[in-house]
Amino acid sequence: MTIETVGNACVGCSACAASCPTEAIEWKLDRNGFYAPFIKKDLCTDCGACTRVCPALQEPTKQISKECFYGWHNDPEISMKSSSGGAFTALAQETLKKDGVVFGSVYAQDGKSVIAGDTRSHSLEQLRRSKYVVSDPGNSFVEVKRLLKQGVPVLYVGTPCHIAGLNQYLKGNTEGLLTCDFICGGIPSQECFRQHMEHLEKSYGAPVKSVNFRPKTKGWQRQRLLVEFQNGKRYHKNAFYDTFYACFMMKHLSSKDICDQCPYCEAHCSDLTIADFWGYPAAGVPYLKEGISLLVANTEKGKSAVASLKESMHLVPLEEKYVGYAYQKREQTEEQKRRKAQFFDQVRREGFEATAARYASTNWFKHNLSALKSRILKR
Repeated sequence: MTIETVGNACVGCSACAASCPTEAIEWKLDRNGFYAPFIKKDLCTDCGACTRVCPALQEPTKQISKECFYGWHNDPEISMKSSSGGAFTALAQETLKKDGVVFGSVYAQDGKSVIAGDTRSHSLEQLRRSKYVVSDPGNSFVEVKRLLKQGVPVLYVGTPCHIAGLNQYLKGNTEGLLTCDFICGGIPSQECFRQHMEHLEKSYGAPVKSVNFRPKTKGWQRQRLLVEFQNGKRYHKNAFYDTFYACFMMKHLSSKDICDQCPYCEAHCSDLTIADFWGYPAAGVPYLKEGISLLVANTEKGKSAVASLKESMHLVPLEEKYVGYAYQKREQTEEQKRRKAQFFDQVRREGFEATAARYASTNWFKHNLSALKSRILKR
């Protein structure tokens, strides 16, 4: 059995490539725009190292002991620059105080893809905020292992499945490592994102300068996409009216198949899980335009990490029932599976924008009714 037989169950974590002793695994995009392993047959020795670390071939171990909190960063400016309440920045700041290294995702230089990055070569501003695109882990797992051997503290933030892959790769040697995942609605196709950015560049007459999936220009709850261009122009759209957002978040068409049956939706393997605390109305918490974070400590190490944030964040304990807001389970019907397969086939034939126009048409009345309900909840 080789890693290629994992097929659509691959989560794209790169643990297999990092563990291969002969560097026989090439990591590249597949035809739908997702990162996947491709074996160089002349280098493969069939040692099995790749399949032993693959999270898709392991049974997820659900964490049992949890503590739940909501809160926000004490610096309102940091919360405004964050996707929710600034929990990631607070955790990163604690790691940097110890001369540690923080790993997360950053936009590539051309703004059309997302890659793994860390604080040795990127700022917290670049690592901050949600990026709704599949990320290339690169050699980040290898770098984490090397830093831990040197005694350097590491905070690694990634999707739940990527954290599972990192844990498998490290084989329990996690002294000095704090892992943090987040609520994940699936990982959208890199190819769809690239084509969308190129479409916008053509429309606005300049290369992309920056991308922000969660600007708070209209407050924390209002999902928007802001793209800035090198000629000073800006594309600023409600998520409902942006084709990339609509295909991913509203129609669930552009993510990986495995995301719709995610084995790590509830079985988080991380020390911490962070998310937007959308349960604030049910908990009787007033709306905060800067955003509210949900933090779930999955391990004792995670609990210690939350305790260290008491000076940088306003934190309030929550009942364990609110842990459910850190999950985003989504069952896919047979009809949805068929539509997704057709969607990617058509993207390859006609391109993303033409396909999205057909598959991600929106209902104006339903959207505005939802927006009205949101405003009422905030009162």
